[in-house]
Amino acid sequence: MALTTCRECAESVSTEAAACPHCGAPGPTRRGLVRSEGYQPQPHISKEEREQRAYRLRMALVGVILVAAFGSMFALRNSGPPAAPAAASAPASAPTLHVPFRGELLTGTHITRGGDLGCLVRGLVKRAVELNADKVAFERYVSASLKDGTCVLLKPDLTVYVEVVDENDLIRIRPKGEPTTIWTIRPAIAR
Repeated sequence: MALTTCRECAESVSTEAAACPHCGAPGPTRRGLVRSEGYQPQPHISKEEREQRAYRLRMALVGVILVAAFGSMFALRNSGPPAAPAAASAPASAPTLHVPFRGELLTGTHITRGGDLGCLVRGLVKRAVELNADKVAFERYVSASLKDGTCVLLKPDLTVYVEVVDENDLIRIRPKGEPTTIWTIRPAIAR
């Protein structure tokens, strides 16, 4: 029986001791991991099993990549070409903008009446409503918004899904088959 140091308290302990008499650590002379009672080592996995697991993992990864690629292609195919902003230099092409009115509008599918201003940002439509009283300022604002592409003129009979109606009767719509939403005024939706 030889003496060595305990791995926990570094006191002298017998190599045959089941526990350290000083600190009570189990297996005081064992180095590395101490396995608890009932420990069962993992069964050996054959090379074929490892290769089969790796193959399944690779196939799952390829499947995820294919789904993502086809989903992106489908979304791009259905989005269509971007709408070209119309030149609004002539007063005849200026959209009609009516003062919003309070009215019940449920979310869902509706048809646009056309000729109204639709913008990517809610604040742009709100500003157009504020400028509606001053015809010259309104036309200048609409012309600039159409030119820089932040706003568009809504086409007549466009099928849209109304997503949000806010407290000012500004609405957020999504044209059918398009991922982009547009803000406009409540009267832009035909009954």
